[in-house]
Amino acid sequence: MPKLAISGLGKVGLMYDADPADMPINAVTDALNVRFAGREVEQGLGSQYEPYYTWMIEGMAEVCPMYLAQPIIYDGFSDGARLVFFLGESWEPGAMAIYSQNMSIPDFTGLTTIPDWPSSSRWSAYKGQINNCPFFGAQGFQPYGKQYDWEGVSTLPGWGEQTGGDQIVVTRRWSCKKLISFGNRLIMMNTSEESSGGVDLPYPTRLRWSGFTQQNAFPINWDDTALNRTPEEAAAAVIDGYAGWMDLASDTQLIDACNNGGTLFVYSERETFSVTPSGNANSPFVTKQVYSDCGVLDLGCVVNAKGYNYVFTGSDFVRHDSVRWESVAEGVCRDWLNEVVSTPRPGAVRLVNYPELNEIWVMTKGDDQEADDCAKTQCLTFNYITNTWSRKSLPYINEAVFAPIAPDSSVAGSTWDSMPGAWDDAGQEWGGAGLHIAQGTMIGLCAAGGVYYLNTGDVEYRHVYSAGAWSMQSQPLQCFIERRGLDLGDGVRSLVTRTEMSGTGSGRIELAMAGAETEGAGYSWDKQGIESLATQRRLTWLVDGNIHGYRLGFNGFGSIPSKLTIYFEDNGE
Repeated sequence: MPKLAISGLGKVGLMYDADPADMPINAVTDALNVRFAGREVEQGLGSQYEPYYTWMIEGMAEVCPMYLAQPIIYDGFSDGARLVFFLGESWEPGAMAIYSQNMSIPDFTGLTTIPDWPSSSRWSAYKGQINNCPFFGAQGFQPYGKQYDWEGVSTLPGWGEQTGGDQIVVTRRWSCKKLISFGNRLIMMNTSEESSGGVDLPYPTRLRWSGFTQQNAFPINWDDTALNRTPEEAAAAVIDGYAGWMDLASDTQLIDACNNGGTLFVYSERETFSVTPSGNANSPFVTKQVYSDCGVLDLGCVVNAKGYNYVFTGSDFVRHDSVRWESVAEGVCRDWLNEVVSTPRPGAVRLVNYPELNEIWVMTKGDDQEADDCAKTQCLTFNYITNTWSRKSLPYINEAVFAPIAPDSSVAGSTWDSMPGAWDDAGQEWGGAGLHIAQGTMIGLCAAGGVYYLNTGDVEYRHVYSAGAWSMQSQPLQCFIERRGLDLGDGVRSLVTRTEMSGTGSGRIELAMAGAETEGAGYSWDKQGIESLATQRRLTWLVDGNIHGYRLGFNGFGSIPSKLTIYFEDNGE
């Protein structure tokens, strides 16, 4: 009896763009909440609401939406505890506010509201930290930060300072597209600066940097004309290094930047520049254009991982170092991503690196949202070790960030060698629902309010429209892989009669087989269950068609399939 052996189910991964007839036999045409682990396919994990991140000392959780989160190690008032700072919706309607949470003792606190920042500008907001001092800002507005020894939040020291030839220091209006920390300085990108005549002038290709910062403090000098002061005051102003600026030779505006191995790569809409320290106090940076054909779409569309920067350009997903760049989405999901941003909107795509999983998440909005709603309900995941793609569902989030796990959390897990049961027992769960990461975990800031773990458990939370209203609802985690377009008989009509599955574990798997006359004619599916790969591997079928497909669905946790063998008979031309 002829057969088709599909080994290494986890070797190739998801391929959205390729014609099924041209795909490798072990590639899949659709997948959700699974990880392709070389030879095998593993179930992914779900999402879980965690009230601690917004739990107040009064014993209740704040549920207003948060837009950005910035963890730090500690400050002068946290008694050594780690902290997470948030930019979120204010208690004053239409504005944004900065909050903090202590990760040892719950004390979610609203530090300040910023009425000048409308919540509608949330997709142009940015975050960062330097020397354990977090800051938040938005294009068109002055940034705010929390220094280690400050009791509250304030504007940054020296921001907008300029000294005229008359030795008088004035403070001018400054704002920028992004503020980043690099080389023990803060650097503004794509600035707007008030002139001596009181007019705000745009400088879309400008980098403006501060002097050096000291331990647990923001830099105090932004004055590139500080030497116009009296000698004594000039010496005090530049003691921590000279401030300055430069305009890059770009035809498009600067968007974002990302550090890679001591080189800051600065991205315009179409180009990539490198910024490296020069060692010269008066001219501290050397810049050059690295690529003329690699830009970035939006804020948050570049991350660093394993010695490469990964960039979503708006038409491609690429990785590069200082020598070369290459597409990692071409022929796989590039067209799919292009459709997501066919009408670009601020915040439509965000990237995040999850080092513990060796994954980059390309987070996007879903198909069931309003046109102007850019909260993320799905992401494509790229494993940069196995070079495979998959897809994951998300609980309607504004941002994802790696943060400390809440104390006494139900997902904190136990150490590997203290877990009950034998590791090689087929009756034990594989890839299970526990989270075993000591440093922290990925959290998501839900646009409907609250904070969620993004990689734990066997349930997920979705933003669902029901009874005339949207709400967050939990449901069993859906995990599957699917392959269509299998031509078993080289153009001859075939009848699938039997399948055999290889793999590890004892969890339930649902296997569905389907046949169709043509790829566009629709598939007729027949589904059966495999209770355990340890005891049941063979199923019998009568599935007829010119082309065929299969779908593996995972229920709960426990099985890691690695091979599917399909037995069939020729059934005529």
